[in-house]
Amino acid sequence: RSFLKKFPGAIEASPPIPLAETVEGMRALMRGEKADLSQAPLDLSRVPEFNARVYEITRRIPAGQTLTYGDIAIQLGDRSLARDVGAALGKNPWPIIIPCHRVTAAGGKLGGFSARGGVQTKLKLLAIEGAPAAGQPELSLGSEHHRGLRDHGRRGDPSRLWLSLREREFRADRRGSR
Repeated sequence: RSFLKKFPGAIEASPPIPLAETVEGMRALMRGEKADLSQAPLDLSRVPEFNARVYEITRRIPAGQTLTYGDIAIQLGDRSLARDVGAALGKNPWPIIIPCHRVTAAGGKLGGFSARGGVQTKLKLLAIEGAPAAGQPELSLGSEHHRGLRDHGRRGDPSRLWLSLREREFRADRRGSR
């Protein structure tokens, strides 16, 4: 609806042939199916060079795996760039295609997610891909959990899992500050 408010004359059409596979892959993800978007065509020429380097590294993270902001910073040659990596991913113009949901914070924390739905969307995408939630294997969001999200309503509500993760982070932070 909001798109039509911004562009009232827009008409839905089939995607151009070179993008049809990418669009179908994104639709598959939204249906809860796995999809490989690593070969989707992108033009990185309009993003800052640092961001493009971050996006290229992020794009190589396989589905079902995660890296931390610090891991990417190390690949860039300087661990102290972790916050800059987070800032670049916060400006990612192609979330999902450049899978910034696969990047987590240090210490098993989720970190942020700037796409619509925020951390809940990040958790859902990690669940579809079978990735451990924020590097915590005991909270793995494999396909069984995802079916629970889809088929059993609130029982598998990702916000409940997110709240559980946030509570753990809070407790760990409190223990560490004593």
